[in-house]
Amino acid sequence: MFVCFEVDSYGHFFRKAKTRIADGVEPHWNQDFIIELEGSQTLRILCYEEHPKLGLQLRGKAHLELSKSWLNDTLTERRVSLQDLVLVLSLKFLPPEATLRRVPTGKSSGLFGANIAHICRREKRSVPFIVTRCVREVERRGMQEIGIYRVSGLASDITKLKKSFESNPYEAEQLIKEVDIHSVTGLLKLFLRELPEALYTDDLYPRFFEAFSAPDQEYRKTTLLTLFSSLPQLNQSIIAYLLEHLV
Repeated sequence: MFVCFEVDSYGHFFRKAKTRIADGVEPHWNQDFIIELEGSQTLRILCYEEHPKLGLQLRGKAHLELSKSWLNDTLTERRVSLQDLVLVLSLKFLPPEATLRRVPTGKSSGLFGANIAHICRREKRSVPFIVTRCVREVERRGMQEIGIYRVSGLASDITKLKKSFESNPYEAEQLIKEVDIHSVTGLLKLFLRELPEALYTDDLYPRFFEAFSAPDQEYRKTTLLTLFSSLPQLNQSIIAYLLEHLV
């Protein structure tokens, strides 16, 4: 038996997290997920069970309306009825300014929260190792995965990966092959999110956003290319590498 969590966006529900398979009459998962809401108002919970003859069966589902009247920055326990099942879960809400806050690392050899130029100079690479390693792993076993880069990874796995890349790259090299692929994409997103400055830079980002929203296609293309050429060379290399992977 396993549970999937989906949130609504523009009239559709998208899967954001999935538990491991647990057996028994009263399965316990004890897993943590960080789910990006992006303006979503409803959390849909689906419970599935593998039947030996009928295959995968939906055991129950529920819709949980997300509201600040009960969802806040402290863990709140909810008992959710899934037809003949009851799921007990704890939730808390973190505002975007908390999850996107960029705090520089205080360690000279740090990776997460470190200046991108310092990382590349230390590694003697134009694209940080953690970026290329995550991308290689996604391209090895994740390109056909539904919801890649959208579904949340397991928080505990992402934490383990983060610590490994910070302290023991050899251990990280092995661990990244073993964890769920959504934890790998979660690690990459976390690394980019914790950079002291976004790859598009604080100064140019508003202009990128403005140009991208321009109605005139030719103006949009010309302006975006001009802005891109204004970025530091390292930033250009990393963005180009990621775009080649994603597009």
